[in-house]
Amino acid sequence: MGRLEDLKIRWARDPGSRAFLPLAEEYRRQGRLAEAERVCREGLQKHPQYHSARVLLGRTLLELDRMEESSEEFRAVLESEPQNLLAGRLLATIYRNQGRWSEALETYRRLQAFYPDDADVRAQVYQLERGPEEASPSPVSRPAPAAMPQDALATNTLAEIYFRQGLVDRAVAVYENMLRADPDNQAVRRRISELLGTEPSDPESGAAPARETLREDPRRRVIRGLENWLIGVRRG
Repeated sequence: MGRLEDLKIRWARDPGSRAFLPLAEEYRRQGRLAEAERVCREGLQKHPQYHSARVLLGRTLLELDRMEESSEEFRAVLESEPQNLLAGRLLATIYRNQGRWSEALETYRRLQAFYPDDADVRAQVYQLERGPEEASPSPVSRPAPAAMPQDALATNTLAEIYFRQGLVDRAVAVYENMLRADPDNQAVRRRISELLGTEPSDPESGAAPARETLREDPRRRVIRGLENWLIGVRRG
């Protein structure tokens, strides 16, 4: 069984869960954008405050060249989660490519308040302050790797802090940002699955998780996964 079929089965088993997100992401990754949009919208009907899913919907609409609809999704995320780095960067990039320099600059300045040490955010503010001649348009379909935190240990520590504060969505968003910069990072995919309370299938066998694993308290599993991840990062 392939990954896509496995994800479809998992969501079908529990259509009220957040298992729609990895399915929509897989559709988007395969270029099946209409299906990615459909799954995102169906999932968001039950989880309207799931910011990671709304960001994914925004990205899907962006790749469908529906920029105004995409912008609306990113703005909705930033209204309730102004520190969402990916939503902010993508929205600012849309503004910049539309020649809306002041709005792009204001978006990056807001991000800078949350990420004062982010080199890419600082660079964007600097360029936009100098005007259009410095802020040349750039592609909007895929965020640049510079959007991602460079210190893996600090990134995962931030995710752990979010989780311990009960901000699971924000912890997931940190890992999803990392995954968008490195889509083949299987370790990050596993962490996202743990945060979502699911278990990734074995890519070789496509086997479903054991019943004992499914009965385990998802919060305990996430804590263990984060601790193991941090240990691995420190050793590496």
